[in-house]
Parts: sequence; structure tokens; C-alpha cells
Amino acid sequence: MKLFKKFIAELFGTFCLVLFACGVAAVTSMSTTTTGATNIFANGATHEIATALTFGLVLAAMCYAIGGVSGCHINPAVSLAFLLKNLFLPKEKRDFGWKEFFVYVIAQNIGSFIACLILLVFLGDSNGFGANTIQPLIAGSSNAVLIACFVEIILTMVFVLVILAVTRSKKTLRISGVVIGSTLTLVHLVGIPFTGTSVNPARALWPDLFAKFVPELYGHTGNADALTQSWIYVVCPLIGAALAALLYWVFYMVKEKNYGVEVEEDFVVNNVTNNYYAPINNAPVAQPVEKKEEVKPEPIKEEKPVEEEKPIVEEKPVEEEKVVEPVVVPVEETPEEKTARNNIPFEQRIEEADQELRDKYNELKKYCLSYDLHSRVSNDYDTMRLHRVRYVVIAVRGKSLKIHFNINPQHYADSTITVLDDSAKNKYKDVPTVFKVKSGLSLKRAKQIIDDVMAEAGIKKLAEGAEHSKDDEE
Repeated sequence: MKLFKKFIAELFGTFCLVLFACGVAAVTSMSTTTTGATNIFANGATHEIATALTFGLVLAAMCYAIGGVSGCHINPAVSLAFLLKNLFLPKEKRDFGWKEFFVYVIAQNIGSFIACLILLVFLGDSNGFGANTIQPLIAGSSNAVLIACFVEIILTMVFVLVILAVTRSKKTLRISGVVIGSTLTLVHLVGIPFTGTSVNPARALWPDLFAKFVPELYGHTGNADALTQSWIYVVCPLIGAALAALLYWVFYMVKEKNYGVEVEEDFVVNNVTNNYYAPINNAPVAQPVEKKEEVKPEPIKEEKPVEEEKPIVEEKPVEEEKVVEPVVVPVEETPEEKTARNNIPFEQRIEEADQELRDKYNELKKYCLSYDLHSRVSNDYDTMRLHRVRYVVIAVRGKSLKIHFNINPQHYADSTITVLDDSAKNKYKDVPTVFKVKSGLSLKRAKQIIDDVMAEAGIKKLAEGAEHSKDDEE
């Protein structure tokens, strides 16, 4: 059902793009309207601007209309780029495979075909259907085909690279529709004088076929160039998309691929010498000791003139307080006591905790499950994982939740969020970032870190009412 929704979304989006944008291209190329009146968009400059703006505006609208359902590819070249991008990732992080690719491409072609049928009904058999052909600017050149191929490859590469880059981060996702639509407008303004601009095989194939064969069915001459040149507008955008995926891998994914090993180890070494954890660990330990020692001798000095009260009254509390300080040494547990304490099941710790801690735990667990993660409660932890990869590990420590995250602690080096690095311990290497939840503010920050972890892993939130996917370990 989830893939079927994406199929319908891609079909609808491509249908709207071809119907409106190619429709405007067809209308603006007609010198007169059906009533015989002069078409105000028939001159060249207005034709190009109107067509470019329509393509960009329709795509921006579709990004916000169906982007949450299918990602709004509505272009086989974009789908190919996302397929190649996912092939570079580990299997557990892939969310777009061959099956999705073929479903998307079929939906896009069906949408384009239906849109061309509507244009036939509205504008007649000789409207041109917004078909792509090599334009007069380069048509007379002996290298016209080579130039057209180069233009389509470069424009598609730029367009698809912008899509991959602007959709990789949550920070830019909200404005992605505007950015992508503006880029498509720019690409058309540059490419229309050369090739008419395709950068979309589904948008080019069916208008070209209709422009050639439909007029011939009605006894008119079809556009032969549209058919003979259509391979340029189908093959070249796919090549441009593949180059865009390669550039994206060079710019972003090499860093992501090495993130789990090289970056993490360098970070641990640097923190030993760069004084990153020193103020966190040392300052609170030094301050209380100094204050207590300074406060105690002061009353002793003031009451020195008091002859007998010095040894009797004030030395006793000093001795008692000195004894109270070392009392905070539950480290001297017997091995049996320590084993018994550590063997308390996690679920029992949650039951014995106060209501506030249970509420925080339940809220964080619900937030993790909204990302399609799966909860696995062991004796010590509640582990949120997907396909054998641990992303969030929740443990109970006293009156707070101690949470381990699958993200590099260095991400928060310049942030107000205080995290620790537990990667030196063997069992915490895959979840090195540790954060304690004690208050409402720290609860919000824990959710923010979860969002960061999910964004790094490329895992999106489930839609309302959607079912959890099956985990490999279930």
C-alpha cells in the first residue's frame, strides 16, 4: 500500500508537470488562438520566459503537494540519481532500491502519456505538445547534436545535484521546493535557446512521440525531428543524473562513509589534548572540595578568642563533616552486592522509578518508534534499532535516563548541548554519544539529538497511521 501511494503520487505529479508546463510551451508556440485572435505569448522572449516559469512553478508546487508521499521525483533522471546514491550506502541505510525505481519510472511515463492525451483533446492534433527539438541557434552547426547532448547532460547534472544536496538535511528540506523549482526555471532559461530543455526523459519521450505520430493519424505532417532527436532528451538526462550522483558522493558521501571509523577515532585522540572534556569533568569536582575546606577553617579562626569552645564544639562537627564526605564511597560494595545491583532487570528499574522518569522514558521511546525504529528491551537497556543497527540505547541511572546515540560527539563540540564520548569502551563504539536526561529542557535536547541521528542515517518519520516495517531480527 505504501508503494502504491508513491506510484499514484508520481503519476499525478508528472501528469501535472507535463499538462501545465508542456501545455504552456504548446500554447506559446501557436501564433493564433482557436478563435483566430493573436496569441500574446507568441513572440520568442515571452515564449521562453513563460515556459521556464511554468516548469519551475509547477515543480515547486508538486514538491509541497506530494513530496511527503514519494519525494516528488516526477523525473526518471532524478529517480536514477537517488537509486545510485542509495547503492553507495550500506544495505541497512538504503530506502530506495530497484523495485522503487521501476515503479517510479512506470508511474512517471503513464502520467506523461495521460497529460499528452489531455493536450490532444484541448489543443488539437497539431499543437506541438511541447516536444523537444534542437533549436535554430545551433541547428545550422555541424556539431549540433554534440552541442545538444552536452547542454542536456550539463543542465541535468546541475539540476539533479541541487535536488540531492537540498534534500539531504532537515534544515534545508522546508525550502527545498522553492530551491528546486527556481533551479528548474534557471535551467530552462539557459537551455531553451539551445535544445528547448528536457532534463526529464518522461517529459520528453511522450510529447515527442505524440508530436510525430498524432498529426499523421489525422492526415497532417508530423514533427519528424521530434522522433529522430528524442534519444538525446532521453539518454543525455540519464547520463547527467549519473554524474550528479557521482559528484554528490564526492562532496558528501565519502565523509559519511568514513564517519564511523576515521572521524570518530581522530575525535577521541583530539579530545585528550584539546581540553574538550576537562572543564566538564574537573571543574565540578574541584569547586565543592575547595568551598567546604575554606568554609570550615573560617569559623575556627573567628572563634579563636573564645577559649574553651574551640576544641569542644567546633572540632567535633569538623570531624563529623570529614567523615560524611568519605561516606559517599559506595564504590566499596562487595562483589555480591554489585552483581545483585547490576542484575536488576531494566523493566524492574522502570517500574521502581518515579512517575516523572517513567513519563520521560515513555515519551522518548514513543519518539524513537515514530521513526520506524524497533524496541528491544534487554536486561540492562531498551535498544532502538533497525535492521541490526543500534541507533538509540536508553538506560536508567539513578534518577535520570542515560541515552547513547549512534552519532559522532564532535557534532556538538560548538553546541550548547553537553554530551560525553563513551567510544573508548568496547561495547559503546557504535553508540558513542552519551546524554543524560534530568529535566524538561534536556528531554527536548534528547529529541533533537534523535532527529540528528535519524537525519544522518537517512531514516524518515512514519506517516500518521502507517505500520512499522518488519525488522530483520524479528
